[in-house]
Amino acid sequence: MSGPAVTRIDHVNVASRDPEGTAAVLAEVLALPISAPQVGCPTFELIILGVGNMTLESTRQRGGPQPGEGITLAGIVFEPDTTAAAASAELQDRAIAHMAPLAFSGPHTRPETYTPYRHDADGPNWRVFPLDGVLNEATPIVSRPSARAMVAGTRGSLTVAAAAGRIASGRRLGRMAAGLLAPSAEYLAVCEWGHDVPARREADAERFAAAQAAGPGLTGVREVVVTASDVDAARERWQRLLDPATGTGDRWVLGEGPALVLEAGVRDGLARLVLGAASLEKTRSWLTNHALLGAGSTDTELRIEPTRVGGLDLRITG
Repeated sequence: MSGPAVTRIDHVNVASRDPEGTAAVLAEVLALPISAPQVGCPTFELIILGVGNMTLESTRQRGGPQPGEGITLAGIVFEPDTTAAAASAELQDRAIAHMAPLAFSGPHTRPETYTPYRHDADGPNWRVFPLDGVLNEATPIVSRPSARAMVAGTRGSLTVAAAAGRIASGRRLGRMAAGLLAPSAEYLAVCEWGHDVPARREADAERFAAAQAAGPGLTGVREVVVTASDVDAARERWQRLLDPATGTGDRWVLGEGPALVLEAGVRDGLARLVLGAASLEKTRSWLTNHALLGAGSTDTELRIEPTRVGGLDLRITG
């Protein structure tokens, strides 16, 4: 291994049948500012909320697996150490199966609020690729017949991925190809944005802090929790992805973003988000006054009533 492939969790995707309604619910319940209003991408719908040290993306794929009722945690998306291409090369060395990076360009995939931070007017809005074999041992993405020619390391994969990116960015062809390019129901991905991410994050953080001053008093996302039926095997998979970050007690600290936490569970997948609070008692009072405090809350951990957030497991610690 020559260096890190990823450095932090950039965002978490939540999926629902109504991404705009979901964003409105989460914005109200958690007092979250809008980082980017609805982007009607040809292959998916997207609204981005600021949560301090990361973003939440409310999404719905236009093809592929569709969500059921409520809101589900769908994806963890990491920031590459340098570029998506370099991360892909490093992950190939680590034998982590993934797609070659796809570049999403043009006005149909461009968050308007990110325009002031763009590196250049004509460059991609983002480059992204999903990866397999870490969240669980399955490889549903790279094993898909329509995706095999785009598996990183396959001869010609970069050429095919470049063409697929152009298709995905086009209004008509993108909609037609949405099912072919859709991720699995739960997934991991790496995303390289085409704008000045630190500057945009700073602006998001300022809006988040202002909203929290009059809201529940959250400080950001502390942990993204995943579960595994075989923790020992899962630990090896996660370490292979996150190296050289070390998991202390199955908790990997990833820069200034949320930590990744692995726990034993009945399934391999995304479990919950743990947010931080400046004052747990003030947050408790705010949640109580807004009928948001859920059963199972303790002196050290608050739970948001799941029925108010589409069934999501959201917790808050001091």
